[in-house]
Amino acid sequence: MIKFRILFSLGFIGLLVGIIDTIINTHYWLLFSYVYNFLIVSWVGIAIGLHRYICHRSFNTTKIKHWLLCASSILPGYGSPVTFTMLHRHH
Repeated sequence: MIKFRILFSLGFIGLLVGIIDTIINTHYWLLFSYVYNFLIVSWVGIAIGLHRYICHRSFNTTKIKHWLLCASSILPGYGSPVTFTMLHRHH
């Protein structure tokens, strides 16, 4: 089983390395690209992955898409999908 904290850390470290590399090499359009792509992946992970798929079970996917939705939902730092689902269903 994949450790969610490790996956979050790798995504966050990748974003930081990209930002530092962009600042050093003065390619500021890459900085915008990194941040924009991180926000898009985070939005897909939260809105589609956590809320629609895991909490409400609105649609079915394959195992690979399930894993990708769970992985992209961890990057913004919301914690594990199980915890988010428990809190959302309690709400």
